Amino acid sequence: MPSDSTEYLTTEIVMARDSVSSIKALNAAIASHNPFDRLLAVRDPEIWSQGLPDVAALNGHATGAVFEALERVRAGKAKVISMAITGTAGTGKSHLIHRIRHRLQVEGSGLFVYVNANHFNEVGLMRHEFQQILADSLKRSGSYGVLQCQQLATDMVNGAIKALTPEAKGFTPLELVRKLTVNNQPRNQVWVNQVTEAFFKTQPDISDPDIVRALIWTLCNAQTPFALKWLAGKVLASWKADELGLPNHSWEDREYVAWETVLKILQLASKYYPLVICFDDLDLGENPDETLRRERVVASAVRRLADTLRFAHLHYGVVMITAMEPATWKKKIQTFPPALVTSISGKGAPIELCENVGDWIVDLVTCWLQNFYAERRLTPPAPIYPFDAGQLRALGREKLVVRQVLEWCAQNFRPAELDPQEKLERAFEGAMAVEIGERYSDNSLLAGALCFGFQTLVGQTVEGVTVEAVAGEVKPKSANRGYIQFKIIGTQNGEAVKIGVAVLQDDRRQTLAAGLKRLTQYETFDLTGGCLVRDADRAIPAGWEACGYLHRLVVELGGKWVDLKAKDIQPLVAIWSVYQDWAEQKLSEADIFEFIAQRRLTVDNALIRGILRGWNGEVAAVGKAVGDAGGAGELADTAEIGGDRDFLPDLM
Repeated sequence: MPSDSTEYLTTEIVMARDSVSSIKALNAAIASHNPFDRLLAVRDPEIWSQGLPDVAALNGHATGAVFEALERVRAGKAKVISMAITGTAGTGKSHLIHRIRHRLQVEGSGLFVYVNANHFNEVGLMRHEFQQILADSLKRSGSYGVLQCQQLATDMVNGAIKALTPEAKGFTPLELVRKLTVNNQPRNQVWVNQVTEAFFKTQPDISDPDIVRALIWTLCNAQTPFALKWLAGKVLASWKADELGLPNHSWEDREYVAWETVLKILQLASKYYPLVICFDDLDLGENPDETLRRERVVASAVRRLADTLRFAHLHYGVVMITAMEPATWKKKIQTFPPALVTSISGKGAPIELCENVGDWIVDLVTCWLQNFYAERRLTPPAPIYPFDAGQLRALGREKLVVRQVLEWCAQNFRPAELDPQEKLERAFEGAMAVEIGERYSDNSLLAGALCFGFQTLVGQTVEGVTVEAVAGEVKPKSANRGYIQFKIIGTQNGEAVKIGVAVLQDDRRQTLAAGLKRLTQYETFDLTGGCLVRDADRAIPAGWEACGYLHRLVVELGGKWVDLKAKDIQPLVAIWSVYQDWAEQKLSEADIFEFIAQRRLTVDNALIRGILRGWNGEVAAVGKAVGDAGGAGELADTAEIGGDRDFLPDLM
């Protein structure tokens, strides 16, 4: 039971609730969306996305190898470095590729080309399809808030301007994009012509002015789609081709022109950035065209690129990565001629990805949930809520791959526990559903529920009485012998109020007399008022000794008899029973007091208000209080001494 000066919201509880979101809010978010319920096999959009969760330590050895190779080509120690990465389905091959792309984007340290082998669909148009894949990568987000093609074009423009006018101020990508967006088309045409001419004066080794012009046109948002369409080897409408100053190649020549265009774009880009080209999805099912073996197409493309770029004029080099399952490497790639195998993996063996999540499982789940909670401005009690760290570590020992862990999370992402208030609501409703029955005669139980109800009101003013404390033990104990079950201590209008409360549902005349006698002994028990709590239908026969004590209590001493009604005591008994089991139900005392306060279970309870009402220091009027043995009787119903008439049954 709370102490007389109960402070149920401790500093720790308040601080915790300020920093951690309520379980109710967290569970509502969990019920509304499952962040793991998505296509777990990473596809092209996820490769280029910003929000794909990633644990840097997982397969960090592979990331380190890629960026070590990137530094080598950046430093001119190698022109082309090829490496193969193998991992079974779900180990994170595409996650690794996303990580590489994202880091290049954040650091602005390179351009990224993503080649999904599944996009090769026609044997006779593989070069043209590769050109389209390259153009698609250029139109993806790069660094500085612009597309990769705009990022590259900005460097080309700034290089040309500075070569001609060293003191000229360089532009940021966004400045150039905004500049060409507000200019009209004729003015932009003049500007593009001038910049293209200036570029060729400073870069005479670049042999194709049309590619330069198309890249510069991507800085104009209105023309970006058309310039990229041209760079992809597609035909523009004649009026648009004339407007941009770009020649259309015939459809019949597209395959012949495609590879040359690809190499020129890569050679041009390498003047400003090292390049990373990633080949992925070699393991997908075969195309209906049995002559198309995607792993063979990729191997041929990698070898052709490597052989050509090694002899090209590259300022920065190229890192080529090919990701596949171990079975594809062993059963397909290694059956190719040695030159093809070497072009894919270099001189070393493939880099193998971790076959299971293991010790990184908690970090993995934390990463996936971080954005989920941040987007909803929620703070969970633990980053992996609703999961348990021990539960996840046990799962990690089962040697699951990333995809299997995420699938398990998707299936088990549900509220870990009820909100304390929801749990209390259910417990309270369950307790209320139990008929009070024989408990209606249990003085101890009813008094305990009432005492607890008053404990929740410490510090509050009800019916003019400010409750300051509730004594669960009335002294002297030897004189009281438990008849007065508790005492309410407070103030009213600046005067002390000390109300002794006795719940007496007994039909035994001696017990009833003993309890009422003690309620009249104000001086002995340090009372300013005594209150009998008893069902009004349980009349006290006129011939009983208790009747005399009742007369003295209510007529001479200003005490009262408050009618005990089942509908008033039942919610107090219900919440009292819930409170007694709060630890077992994993609730806190603060949660229960909050529940009581929110639902005003005690402050608005008619029985509690009846006990506190009318203690004005005067002897109250007496109404019908006592019945005779055969029914209701009267006790001094003419004694109108003044004050309230609501202290007796039937007059409340």
